[in-house]
Amino acid sequence: LNFKSMRAWPRRLLLSDPSNPEVRENTTFLQTYNCDQEKPPRRNTLPAEKQIYLSDYVLLHFVHYATVTTVSVLSEDETKKAGLGWKDRYGEKAMVVPDELKEATMLHSKSVVSTDTKSWEKQCSMNRYIPLYRQLTKKEMRGLENPCKVGIPFPDGMDQGDGTGPVLTDAAGYTCNCFVNEKVEKVFVPKLENALQKRGKANLS
Repeated sequence: LNFKSMRAWPRRLLLSDPSNPEVRENTTFLQTYNCDQEKPPRRNTLPAEKQIYLSDYVLLHFVHYATVTTVSVLSEDETKKAGLGWKDRYGEKAMVVPDELKEATMLHSKSVVSTDTKSWEKQCSMNRYIPLYRQLTKKEMRGLENPCKVGIPFPDGMDQGDGTGPVLTDAAGYTCNCFVNEKVEKVFVPKLENALQKRGKANLS
């Protein structure tokens, strides 16, 4: 399984201090980072997707990629005898991307650090919504502030039908830049919290 990948942002209202965006002890990473830049099904994602794979098929996996499989190691004769098409350049045919609405999605909760958010109030008040996949080139970005990396969620129903939202500010005047996944929030966050509490691993009250 190959999961679409795009970094999520930690939600402002779930952080004690966005300029030092540590996840609070009484909140999970899952809930804090439940704010995707694009509403599913996501059309625009970054390379280096995350994978779940069968170890008896994938013989070598490097960081994000299945680099050696039981098919890629076959010679030309072995490939043809197995009834598989031979090409000089191997292309993985067993990879499946799940339907994000019906099957599975991945919330990419890689930590945002203080160097990303030290000027968050200015960055998040600039009245411009630029998801990472729409960022300007490095040349065009010179002299401009970096995009806001603190999650300011869009209200329900405020997407534009293409997975993105309009330029819109919240009650505090910060520009909205991400979407809360309602199934994650209402189904999987409570399940995770219950599991952690049963194991005595967290105080989430």
